[in-house]
Amino acid sequence: MPPKYPVLRPITIKDRLKLQPLLDRTENSICELNFSNLIIWEDFDHPQITTIHNNFCILISSPIEEPYFLEPLGSQKIIETVDLYLKEKSKIAPVSEKFLYSLPAEKYQTTCLRNQFDYIYQTTSLAQLKGKDFDGKRNHINKFKNKNPHYK
Repeated sequence: MPPKYPVLRPITIKDRLKLQPLLDRTENSICELNFSNLIIWEDFDHPQITTIHNNFCILISSPIEEPYFLEPLGSQKIIETVDLYLKEKSKIAPVSEKFLYSLPAEKYQTTCLRNQFDYIYQTTSLAQLKGKDFDGKRNHINKFKNKNPHYK
């Protein structure tokens, strides 16, 4: 079980059993709300987990921007959880449309950042990862395999 806020700890592969059912209930339009994505990018995003009002909460601490929370995973006291997020960090990002529209619009300022929308690959391109454009993805996969030799 993740610690209670303000204590955080890094997400590990062992968290999959607890996190996956909650992630499965979120809108699939956000790649950050995917367990594989959290683990693959762990060396860059440094995801940490905690609980606030019995919701699982993930803090991302990328070296290229200020730390931010992902939308809470759960359904307990969401407004209070969001208020605590925003008291501690300047933003919650990215958020699903479902989550966004569940919040009172008059209470929160939202900004749509088109350059941060997710993108789609052709299945064959992503499956094969051929060419220079996929060097970074191959490097991330190899790093993951080296760190987790017994993954399934």
